[in-house]
Amino acid sequence: MTEQSTKKQPLVLDLSPTEARERAESILDQSDKSTIPLMPRELSINIKYTDPNGHLHSDTVTSRIMTGQDKTLCDLTAMTLMGNQRIDNLPTVLQMRYLALARLEVQLRPCPEWLSTWASEDDVLLMRLFDHLEAHHLRYFRRDVGTGTPSKIVTWLSIDSDAIAVEDSTGDH
Repeated sequence: MTEQSTKKQPLVLDLSPTEARERAESILDQSDKSTIPLMPRELSINIKYTDPNGHLHSDTVTSRIMTGQDKTLCDLTAMTLMGNQRIDNLPTVLQMRYLALARLEVQLRPCPEWLSTWASEDDVLLMRLFDHLEAHHLRYFRRDVGTGTPSKIVTWLSIDSDAIAVEDSTGDH
């Protein structure tokens, strides 16, 4: 072998949005769809939190994708936290806060007492954990394959009938 043939050529990347999207789509089209790992229904989450008093809390909790019954329990928990009033009577920020608190209590198994206490006081802790739970939910139902993976809308649901036409909010069928 000559020196030229063994020398590595520089990698040329076109990072323009169109080219990057086309490359990601071609990778997905060429790959076996079954290679995208399925997200388990239960996922361990390690939490370390130093409270304002300087105490370090550390726990491993389980995020369990909610069943229909769990979702009803979550809604009822949020409603109780809101003082049994209509959710749309509250500002959006409060709606989100109560829904996030309820989600922690239902989706985390177990939800340690220290976490319930501090999440109700520290909105950053609450919302970061809520984001993690929501990401688990989205990946479980394959609506998000995660970071570092080329993104493409995967058809995960198709409902069609010749006799019935249902329009979505955009007017598309």
